[in-house]
Amino acid sequence: MFAQKHLDSIEEFMSENGQESFNNLLDVIINQESKPKMAGNVPEVFRFLMVNTFFKGEVFDNKSFSFFLEKLDPPAELKSVNSLKDIDMNLLRSIITRDSIDKSFAGGIMLSKTYMKNFHPNHPSEITKVPIEIRLEMRENIMKKNKAIIDGFEKMKKDMDADKKRKVITLVALSLKNITKRTGRPFKNIDGSVSNAIIERFPNGDEIFTASKKQMTILSDQSLVRDLLKHFFPVRSFQDLKNMSDLFDKEIERFRKRAQVAFPVGK
Repeated sequence: MFAQKHLDSIEEFMSENGQESFNNLLDVIINQESKPKMAGNVPEVFRFLMVNTFFKGEVFDNKSFSFFLEKLDPPAELKSVNSLKDIDMNLLRSIITRDSIDKSFAGGIMLSKTYMKNFHPNHPSEITKVPIEIRLEMRENIMKKNKAIIDGFEKMKKDMDADKKRKVITLVALSLKNITKRTGRPFKNIDGSVSNAIIERFPNGDEIFTASKKQMTILSDQSLVRDLLKHFFPVRSFQDLKNMSDLFDKEIERFRKRAQVAFPVGK
């Protein structure tokens, strides 16, 4: 039984179980597709990702580029995709890389006159007129951007696979770790193992997390959650404890949505 294995810390526990943490592409897509105006509209969800994730830095720095990106037509191939969560990776790679660096998805954006004017104002807005050393640097940046997009979707696929295998005990440990990431709050030095401390409070810890009614009832039990938090964190006040329990609840809700994708009702 997994709970019998001695693990000394949350970090060690997560390392042993190979679990990612914090918001990622999958969470963003799930949240966007849950909105009535975005549901089933894959091109618009893709556009949202470009504006708010992959080109976020450029958009933040330049309103003109933000307007350009929001008006850009998404790749036509996306119209045949039911959900970005389910996109075939070979299709995505072909959409992003195309036949050359200049014709790639990021190339079409980063070599556009709007992008060149705003982010390379000291050079001509046509790539063929740019000095060769600068041209090589631009193309290197295009390749990096294309890779970042593909890597993001590849990680999403791995996260979806992990969602089908994640146990309740791992989910709880992951939620605790993310509280420290969000707040900077350190863990206490505790006696015994992380796994045993969780199993004592959530005896269904060895179950695969499917967001069943029974699992959600236990994980939302505030007496259990707050007892767990007091075991792992120093608590200075009731408000302190409430803030942490609210964060814990948000993490459980985030993974509940992901479990609904991993274990759809009726399938």
